Order: sequence, then C-alpha cells, then structure tokens
Amino acid sequence: KSICSAQDSKVFLTHIIEEPRLPRQTPISDEVNRLIEQLQDLNFKEANTYLAQLKEQFDPNRVETIIESSDKPSIAMHNIIDREQIDLVMLSAHGYSGDNRWPYGNIALSFIVYGTTPLIIMQDLSIEEVGKTLAEKFAEQSKGH
Repeated sequence: KSICSAQDSKVFLTHIIEEPRLPRQTPISDEVNRLIEQLQDLNFKEANTYLAQLKEQFDPNRVETIIESSDKPSIAMHNIIDREQIDLVMLSAHGYSGDNRWPYGNIALSFIVYGTTPLIIMQDLSIEEVGKTLAEKFAEQSKGH
C-alpha cells in the first residue's frame, strides 16, 4: 500500500482459477461439462469475493482486479505481468495447495526461475513448518556416514 502511494502507481490484485483436469480417452459428456462450468462459476465467485475484500484496503482509484481461468496458472500469471506491464510482483510463497514440503510453491518458483520483474515473495509458513530439503538433511548427518 505504501509503495503504491509513494510511487503514484497502480496495484493489480490477480487470481488465476485453475481449470479442472480430466484425463480421459473419451469425449467429455454434456453433464460433465455442466459440472465443470458450475465449479468454475463457484471458484470465480469465491475469487471475486476474496479480491473485493483485499481491494478495500487500498485506494479504489489505484486498484484493478483480474480474475482469469487457465489450465496453466503460472503461465497465465506471467502473461498478465507482460500484458499489463507490471514492474513489481508480490506473491505468497504458497497458493491454494499450501504444501509445506518446500519453501515455495509452483507459481512462486516459476517467478524465481523465469520472472522478468523484481519479485517480493511473502513466506506464509514459519521456519518450523517448512520441511527440510534433502540437501539440508544430508548436511546434518554426522561425519563418517
């Protein structure tokens, strides 16, 4: 919020709804298509509510919300960054999955590896919650093993 005000810039609050994956060898039935649409609609409403709550914390003239649906959320996020010419990305270390085996989730890792803008990652897990990497476990083993 302070960065936005000080730099006279805009904030983009973004959420990518991951499209359901249905590995099949046969065409998807009309019934399954309707279920997918219902799930996507529900996810869109939830994302919209969440971003609207976040938006209230900012100057409404400086905030834009973007909700998109994609089967590849990471690529969709990178495309939004390029399209909107965003010059600073802030994201949480873990998204919806909250998997704590590693300090960063898939989308955060894609920005670390492939991002083209400055990046701020907000770690959402404590040091105790993040599992040790295999390298850290091996490094802790006593000498002679």
